Amino acid sequence: MEAWKTILVVIAVALVIAGASVTYMKLRSEANTATTTTRMMTTGMGHSQEGQGGMGEFECGGEHTVGQNINWLLDNHGLFNFTYQEFPENLTIRWVITGPAGAINRLAEHIEQMECILEKGGNPRAWDPAFQLDAAVSPYVDTTVRMVGEGRLVVVKVAANECAYQAMRAHAEIVQGFFKTGRVEASKTHELPQDLVELCKNYYSPGR
Repeated sequence: MEAWKTILVVIAVALVIAGASVTYMKLRSEANTATTTTRMMTTGMGHSQEGQGGMGEFECGGEHTVGQNINWLLDNHGLFNFTYQEFPENLTIRWVITGPAGAINRLAEHIEQMECILEKGGNPRAWDPAFQLDAAVSPYVDTTVRMVGEGRLVVVKVAANECAYQAMRAHAEIVQGFFKTGRVEASKTHELPQDLVELCKNYYSPGR
């Protein structure tokens, strides 16, 4: 083959390779952009639902979904026994809950999911005033969940201020109702006493 023809073939092959490389890099860049956008949309959807009561958009997983745990616990509330203590001098409440090991594991998972939702700006029952307050003061409540052997769960909540402590107490009354009556308690809307609304006015406004 003549030298000039060889040169033309080499140039043509080089152009094809260069074009393919550009196309590949463009496609790869678009794929990366799409992945990033998807992540941002997922995060954005979580924040756009703040305070609206949706729970499914928050990545607070476990062996069971949030809804599966709630429904199972309401239907099986009779499996649990509990003791509840208040320590106002330390702004602390303490639960000791016992039951079959599998049931206690489900309860522990549920509590951790609820804490996760609150930490991410959600509200498990946004239409319920007591849960509105609970969500509003959640940054001022430290919760420790500890398994003690099989079938025994210890939950300790410590408040940073009096409002958060009284909100914890109001929430604890509702939780006791869940343990005792299950779906009967879950069907209620829990209004707040006016003195608690006044105490927490710097953290909470009714309807928010």
